[in-house]
Amino acid sequence: MFTLSVEALVSHERHVMGVELMSIPKEINDAFYTGNRSEKIKYVINDTVKITDGEYKGKEAAVISVESIEPNVSFLLETFDGTGDIIVTQSFIKLLIPSEVGKK
Repeated sequence: MFTLSVEALVSHERHVMGVELMSIPKEINDAFYTGNRSEKIKYVINDTVKITDGEYKGKEAAVISVESIEPNVSFLLETFDGTGDIIVTQSFIKLLIPSEVGKK
């Protein structure tokens, strides 16, 4: 089985087509990848969500990474219908099934 460290995964997610994206603080990424929600970052890796507004309204997806925290929190989501990965603002997302990451 192939596995990536959190640092390698974050590094991969921060580069898209050779472009460096805004860096997410380590403490936010650590919390996200270990399943620790907060008031600011309401979703964690592998949460199943439904998009409630905007272009992708009604689609269900898995949360993959935090893409930005300012001016609005947004996430990279992998849609379940196969249309690809999308970036959606946190305010347009509703939790359907919480991730098992971090639960004992």
